[in-house]
Formats: sequence, structure tokens, C-alpha cells
Amino acid sequence: MPNGSPFVLDPCTHEETNALGITTAQQRVRLTLSAPRIGFGGWVFVARLVEEEAGYVSFCAPGQNLDGWSRPDTPHCD
Repeated sequence: MPNGSPFVLDPCTHEETNALGITTAQQRVRLTLSAPRIGFGGWVFVARLVEEEAGYVSFCAPGQNLDGWSRPDTPHCD
């Protein structure tokens, strides 16, 4: 972590090949957080979604819940 920063931003390229054999590339940034309480720019992470074969599974941080949240039709990150 540079200069004691609680995060590292690592630019990367994500490539996917579809069923037609067409490969697309997206520029992304991998954010690695190292603080005891995970947050970034005023946001606090309370849960994570893990894609499984049958759909998505949510895991909440201790003391957090997803009451009032509804899963979007398509996965995305705001």
C-alpha cells in the first residue's frame, strides 16, 4: 500500500469470448482495500454477491443486513 493508503487501484483488462467466438475487452480497475472497516469515497461495503451456477448468493458483513434491498434484474455495480 503506497504511503499507508488503505487501498490500491490496479488497472486491468477483462476479456470475454461469447458463443460466436467474438472476444470483447473492457478496461477495469481492481480495488483492493486493506482497512479494518471496508469503505471507499464515503461508501461502506455491507455485503458481497457471489455468482454461483444457480444464481447469486449474498454474504453480509457482521451486523449488517440487506433489508429493503431488492436484487436488480441484471448484475451491476454502482
